[in-house]
Amino acid sequence: MRPSPPHPALPWLAALGVMLMWASSFLVIRVAGHDFSPGAMTLLRVSAASIALLPLLLLGRVRAPRSLRLWAAVAGWGIAWFAAYLVVLNAAELFLDAATAAMLVNLAPLIVAVVSGLLLGEGLSVRLLAGVLVAFSGIVLISVGASTGGLSGVGIMLGLVAALLYAGSVLVQKLLLAHVDSLSLTVIGVLAGALACLPFAPTLLAEMGAAPLGAILGVIYLGLFPTAVAFLLWGYALTYTGAGLLSSSSLLVPALTVVMAWLLLGEVPPLLAALGGVLCLAGAGFAVAPSVLGALRPRRPADYPGSTSFSSYLEHRPERIPPMSPEPDPRRAPWLLIVDPQQIFAAPGSDWASPFWEQSWPRIQAFAARVGPERTLLSRWLPTADRSTAWGEYFRAWPFADVPASEPLYQLVDGAAALTAHPTVDEPTFGKWGPQLEGIVGPAPQLLIAGVSTDCCVLTTVLAAADAGAYVTVVTDACAASSPENGTAALHAMSLFSPQVELRPSADVLDSVRPTTGGDDDGDA
Repeated sequence: MRPSPPHPALPWLAALGVMLMWASSFLVIRVAGHDFSPGAMTLLRVSAASIALLPLLLLGRVRAPRSLRLWAAVAGWGIAWFAAYLVVLNAAELFLDAATAAMLVNLAPLIVAVVSGLLLGEGLSVRLLAGVLVAFSGIVLISVGASTGGLSGVGIMLGLVAALLYAGSVLVQKLLLAHVDSLSLTVIGVLAGALACLPFAPTLLAEMGAAPLGAILGVIYLGLFPTAVAFLLWGYALTYTGAGLLSSSSLLVPALTVVMAWLLLGEVPPLLAALGGVLCLAGAGFAVAPSVLGALRPRRPADYPGSTSFSSYLEHRPERIPPMSPEPDPRRAPWLLIVDPQQIFAAPGSDWASPFWEQSWPRIQAFAARVGPERTLLSRWLPTADRSTAWGEYFRAWPFADVPASEPLYQLVDGAAALTAHPTVDEPTFGKWGPQLEGIVGPAPQLLIAGVSTDCCVLTTVLAAADAGAYVTVVTDACAASSPENGTAALHAMSLFSPQVELRPSADVLDSVRPTTGGDDDGDA
């Protein structure tokens, strides 16, 4: 399951920033190529990027790959994209104008879309392929209309090699992001590229002595923005979107290159180039618009608990939890289990943060106040599972979570500890039902379950508890899912286990549960 971003629009805003910076790089390379050779320009560019990224390394934000094999893969990826690709691209622009170079390089999205669909399981939708083909026809028109003369065979070959390096780097990066976070991958890759370019140092020193200040600053700009900033944003966006879909959005780059050359260099695009730009925008828009618009559409908490199927289910639910008497029997008083209210699932900067946590947390607190600390339990998921089992593969897929359990990531959210009079129920498994929890609540308890995430730890806890004979009520809008789609699927799965599992909104449950008196005994007392 792909993680959800803190805000669904952020990956696409990041991608737009990347497209603008990469489009500008074709112009700067074209101008700076008069004063710097391809290798020297690459060394200055990646050196500037390395210096910009160095504080992240010194601050401990970069996590080292966990094996020599992974180290080699990351270093190889960095050399391919931050050394080989840039040198080849710089060389291509010695023979080609910026628009033609951009057209050739942006064959890469077509390659990525096909390979991602065939080998990475992302699928080849008709919309995606149609959009790519329309945009590519626009790229051809841009090339025909913007070329200043006959095309160089050497330049075309170099452009095609650059496209292959670009496509291969994107595909490898997508695979590596399952094992290394995007920030660490970018920093290590840039440093590897810089080291690979050190043989160009004597040439760079000689050329810098003769180059004008504007050319030097232009190449430094390439390192700071189209490299350091853009690749950090690209890795971030790639973490949350498909490689084929995201790469197809870079078909905007040639069109943006033409427009920027027009505005910044005073080059008025020929008619064919202008028409090609329109086709690029139309094709890329056709391919990615549904995903972008879906991401920008506001999400409401009711998007998944209030779907039609669950409205129908709730209308016909059994009324199993009766109002409690003024002097409740502790054996009948329900327990509230708040599943995993931890920073890793709630903090906006976490890769696993639920977009529904902020809406769910006030309802959870209201339930805890109604039930009371003696009948409220909190659980935590901790990364202490045996790495020799399948959990080892899991943590290799999510390296950011593979840290000691004492890290702040695994601490309770602010205010959670005060809701209970019991120690937290800590488990290394998604599901929290087990001897530890049953020892507190007793056999066949009434459980009100809320927490995060609906489609993982809540789901597995609910099914295990019901299987053990507990009477389970899932408070639908006090559970936070990873996405509306995943939340709806999880609620549907749990609804299949009625009458052991009941789904009810918070308003109904609050009306059914009266405050307990202090000093209740445990469920098995």
